[in-house]
Amino acid sequence: MLMGKLLDKIATAWKYKREITTHVFEIPYLYLRSSVELVEVPLDICINSFGFSYSRNGWHPVSALLKEINICDQRKNLEDSVFYKFYERYRPENMGHLVRSFNSNVAFSPPVGILPWGGFAKKTLQSGGHELKKTSWLCGPLDEHSIRLNIKRSVTLYNRMRNCGYNPWRINNSFIEGCFLVNKRGEKRFIIMHGKHRAAVLSFLGFEKILARYAPESVRTIKETNVDDWFYVKTKQCSVQDALAYFHAYFKLTGAERAKELGLL
Repeated sequence: MLMGKLLDKIATAWKYKREITTHVFEIPYLYLRSSVELVEVPLDICINSFGFSYSRNGWHPVSALLKEINICDQRKNLEDSVFYKFYERYRPENMGHLVRSFNSNVAFSPPVGILPWGGFAKKTLQSGGHELKKTSWLCGPLDEHSIRLNIKRSVTLYNRMRNCGYNPWRINNSFIEGCFLVNKRGEKRFIIMHGKHRAAVLSFLGFEKILARYAPESVRTIKETNVDDWFYVKTKQCSVQDALAYFHAYFKLTGAERAKELGLL
């Protein structure tokens, strides 16, 4: 009995290891350097790395899930839900899906997870990045167990945040993290790297801004004006024109265009 309780505590600690580590080692640092490390970001400019927006005019699978749960019978078959259909139907074979809906002439079509600048993590700017693991919750396919786990996680988080709000300073919560894209006109998009579910819940709850932090492992800003220095442009594997098409995609896409194509809207 005691051993079972001990194992449960260890499992819980492991589940929240990132949040615990953040609070023990990083929260004191953030208190001291909050003006540098933290940033208030409008949800209207927040988007994930696959171009699904957190704005009210955008479409995101977690927001769609929460809307469906609010208006539909929760006992309905999983296969009938928009969330399930999203993971069944949205299976991009390469990153070309980001630009294909508005520019069919782009030749650069790297594996899923790779972009003209490499990726959003610092190390990918020098290495060119790597293909996304198939177990990612950003796209399908996902097995039924993983989908149910994702639904449970999203609903639990929604109920908690609906009652308690967004409290990143508290343990088991932590900060939404990401980095900025900045175009020539100074317009910005905030790519959410960690806390994707929390951002979707906040958007669904009607929040307009979030307090976020720069993801420690990512660059803080990727600028359009630096296109000539992007990994695949610099190595002559991607033209400047194609590279900019990918960059501009994050300023054009909302997610609704893919949802319509997939028959989810």
